[in-house]
Amino acid sequence: MDGTHDDSEEAMKNWGQSIILGIWTAGLFAAPAALAAPAAASAKLVPHRAVYDVNLVSAKSGSGVSSVRGEMLAEWLESCEGWALDHRTLFDITYVQGGSVRLTSSVTTWESRDGLRYHFEITNAANGKVTEKYEGRGELADKQGGGQVDYVIPEREPLKLEPGTVFPMVHTVRVLAATRNAPAIRSMIVFDGMSKEGTFRVSAVIGKPSASAKTAMDGLKTHRSWPLQLAYFSVDGREPEPEHEVGMRIYDNGVSDLMLLDFGEFKVKADLQRLEYGEQPACGG
Repeated sequence: MDGTHDDSEEAMKNWGQSIILGIWTAGLFAAPAALAAPAAASAKLVPHRAVYDVNLVSAKSGSGVSSVRGEMLAEWLESCEGWALDHRTLFDITYVQGGSVRLTSSVTTWESRDGLRYHFEITNAANGKVTEKYEGRGELADKQGGGQVDYVIPEREPLKLEPGTVFPMVHTVRVLAATRNAPAIRSMIVFDGMSKEGTFRVSAVIGKPSASAKTAMDGLKTHRSWPLQLAYFSVDGREPEPEHEVGMRIYDNGVSDLMLLDFGEFKVKADLQRLEYGEQPACGG
């Protein structure tokens, strides 16, 4: 496999780390009232299972990619203690000069309702061979005080999280609160554990709301929606351009029906094909 193929594979390895915050934002757009700001507390997240078809939109000349086809599954489960996400992807990439590769990703996360504890387990593979694996637990002292991540895989020194760092759920809550004044822009440092660094500065651009849904999918037609663009920057701020971007349309019940991922060399889209709603727990208090 030539260098072009290696570059394309490296870009697709970033799928998990870029799409995961997009799914957190879409899936937790209506966050639990215990976390949500008063302006957003009326919204209600619905546990759900969503299946998306993935296809190539465009590729730059010289990227080496001729087609991308695959499937993505995201399932949100709610308990009285927090939220769990099971996210799996499969992509078949074909190259202009021949040859192909199958990339798979498995992501399991859990975040406490107060946003202070976060568990993650991520496995990426190419043609069945594991290429990356991350597993660990993060904890914040409080919502502004920074914290620490302890890794199980790979073995490494604990990662210090600077003050103001948030986990994906709190990031989503703040994006949700910002929709009240949309269009709006919010920038936060987010730890998700999806890469070696694990942390990005995420810029969220929220567009004007649409009162009526532009979808034929049952369960979404009566819901309000917003366009959302997420850009992922290195935390050190040395690169002026984002490493990757995710665009989507999100609904007020916590579902996204369209995602567009820009990796620079090529773009792929994920279209919602199947949607099933789950049940919410009966929590006291």
